[in-house]
Amino acid sequence: FAQNSPLTATGIEELTLLGLVGMIDPPRKAVVAAIRDAVDRGAWVLSLCTGALTLAAAGVLDGRSCTTHWRHTERLEALAPAALVDPDAEPAAFDDTVAEIGRACRQVGLFYVTGHGVSRSDQAALLEASRQFFALPTDVKERVGMASSTQFRGYVPVLSEVTGGAPDWHECVDLQPRWSPERPGRVAVVGERHPLDDPGQWPDGLPGFPEVMMRAWDQRAALASRIADALGRDLGQPAGFFRQFEGSELCSLRLLHYPPAEGRDGTHAVGFGEHVDYGFLAVLQQDGVDGLEARTADGRWLLVPHRPDALVVNIGLMMQRWTNDHYLATWHRVRLAGTRSRHSMAFFSEPAYDTVVAPLPTCCVDRPAQYEPCVFGDVVTEWFSTAYGERGGAGSNAI
Repeated sequence: FAQNSPLTATGIEELTLLGLVGMIDPPRKAVVAAIRDAVDRGAWVLSLCTGALTLAAAGVLDGRSCTTHWRHTERLEALAPAALVDPDAEPAAFDDTVAEIGRACRQVGLFYVTGHGVSRSDQAALLEASRQFFALPTDVKERVGMASSTQFRGYVPVLSEVTGGAPDWHECVDLQPRWSPERPGRVAVVGERHPLDDPGQWPDGLPGFPEVMMRAWDQRAALASRIADALGRDLGQPAGFFRQFEGSELCSLRLLHYPPAEGRDGTHAVGFGEHVDYGFLAVLQQDGVDGLEARTADGRWLLVPHRPDALVVNIGLMMQRWTNDHYLATWHRVRLAGTRSRHSMAFFSEPAYDTVVAPLPTCCVDRPAQYEPCVFGDVVTEWFSTAYGERGGAGSNAI
């Protein structure tokens, strides 16, 4: 721990080296207590976790967020879904991955994945397309605005979304299949076209934008299916259990931009307030600017840092309901401590509208069912209608 940071040769007044952190609970508890004490005294914390240097500053980030970030870096280390691609080829590796994902879903509802099949070049293309969209003039973006949409898609300006009673410092655009006017929540007939292939949601002046979005959709939908296979295995279900419920009508691809927070009051701008996602699961790509934080089951917040090799996966409320509270919907938020723009791109994988969600029998062995069966689409669209009717709410699909 270095007092009186910044960390310069002349600024370090005290340096304490704590050895190996935490593979056994008693030593880990002692180390965490020491970290908390140091951060409470205004110290900076340096740690080496699985080869990556983490620098957490109490003066820049919330002290306890820093300590939990440092403590959980190893616990939430990247999982390798490459084993999920062909579980028959590497059954032991697949079982290990399933067990690790299951633990993460029970502890915090969030984890990293590598070996996801989305190339660096495709990730870069999606990020660049997102940057180009948000660089458009406001009037161009508002031509595809959610305010003029009959469903929950389109562009939303900065400070227009409200979470927990406070406006959020971000702008976003939600891309979805076009719904049928007669049956809200159900996809209009599109024949052989891609679910996103609807000219009504594409901005002017961005050639190639639709193709990048549709490719990103396909890649993340395929990844979500493989992750769902692992979740089903962890929950004691037959192979491919969740695939029978797949549908595109309630899925969405959301691009978010957090403008520079310079000049705003407070240490942090609230990019997105504390919330949980409503649905099944989300797959997130971050840029190199951190800010996403997740809350653990015991109420502590941890930073979810950007990893260039990894995507982030988190669980929503309907998955928590499906598992009878064995899996936790991830409470998360975005806080902005700097003056750089931040971009994130989230794919929300949802079951078909008419899917009946009831606690799985394997999740009711140790406790009675906590929820009545419900139709997924009816519940989620009602939640969204309430949230967007109030221009925000306690929860929404956003990261």
